Amino acid sequence: MSSSNCHYLSIELFSEKFRIISDFEKVIEFFEILYPVSKRINSINGNFHDFKIEVDSKNEHSYTIIYDDNSIKIDSEKYLITNVYLNFMKFFPTKVKNFFLFHGAAFFHNNKGSIIVGPPGYGKSTLSLALKFEGLNLLSDELGAICYKDNKLYPYNKLTTLRQDSLRFFPTLSSFQAEFILMDDTKKYLVRNENKVMDDKKGFDLHNVFILSNPNQEKHKSNVSHLILEKFDENVLQKLENIDDFKLIKIDKRKKYPVIYFDSKAIFETKNNIQLLCKKNGIQILSMESARFSKPDFKREPQLIEIQKTTGISELCEYMKGGLNSGIAKYTFKENVFEIFVHLMKTFNNTKFFYLYPGELKQTTKLMLEMLS
Repeated sequence: MSSSNCHYLSIELFSEKFRIISDFEKVIEFFEILYPVSKRINSINGNFHDFKIEVDSKNEHSYTIIYDDNSIKIDSEKYLITNVYLNFMKFFPTKVKNFFLFHGAAFFHNNKGSIIVGPPGYGKSTLSLALKFEGLNLLSDELGAICYKDNKLYPYNKLTTLRQDSLRFFPTLSSFQAEFILMDDTKKYLVRNENKVMDDKKGFDLHNVFILSNPNQEKHKSNVSHLILEKFDENVLQKLENIDDFKLIKIDKRKKYPVIYFDSKAIFETKNNIQLLCKKNGIQILSMESARFSKPDFKREPQLIEIQKTTGISELCEYMKGGLNSGIAKYTFKENVFEIFVHLMKTFNNTKFFYLYPGELKQTTKLMLEMLS
């Protein structure tokens, strides 16, 4: 990386310092927009976790993302921001200490904190933005951060990201801070943040956990997931099929990056083995998400059903992004998740857990507001 073309941005997230170093100025510009001014660090001193993006010296349209022991080569500048963003979201939660991080939205109302978790495409960001427009205070549309020292919910200050197909719900949104192209060639937008930056040192008692789900599908019967790799051929497929309990369902080759659908009865171990395989062979995982839930019927009447604490915490742990000083990533071993499960069972004594079966957005928002009032 040449110093003349190098751009830097240093930020603090959950008391950890991160330094983004890039040959692409637009990457730094994106992160400057993504995170508010108060989170930037002017000092270059101290212990930083470095996250680098380098241009290939032989091909200016290729680049490499470097963090920890990962060196990920990408051959398309079109998906530059998406790849950088997704990899940073994999990287930084593993460095955060003293917090459990869950993939979901977080907000507070009347000084009571709540989290919404659920599979991709279930409307977490859309619902959280709708609740924000109704006067609730949004802590994050991406991460629910719970400090395991005081068991309180803390803000994750970044702009809300909204998928292209959700724009129809918010006709008053006339401008955006930035946009980027996803792997399926749809767009995602950074929505202007009209609220003041939240004090990330102030926590809120967690009173409610809402798990977005679908009443029409019998859950836990299968563990179908989708996998998108930056490089894929028959040799890679053969290696995947040699993984214990990996069962190939189908491969969708209609996009630039083929989507591999697979089933597994021991999903945590299988995903971890896929990560190890790809790391050993220098293959970049662009996406690996649970796909075992069918899409909800957004035209139906929404429902809110309170569930037992044991069931709720089990569901919540499925959306784990990081936690426990060891830096547990999203795809990890069951025993580590069980350690978190035991801790949450001991501490979440005043928290209620609900299945939220989403329906039409206005009705779902109304149902949530009635419950929280």
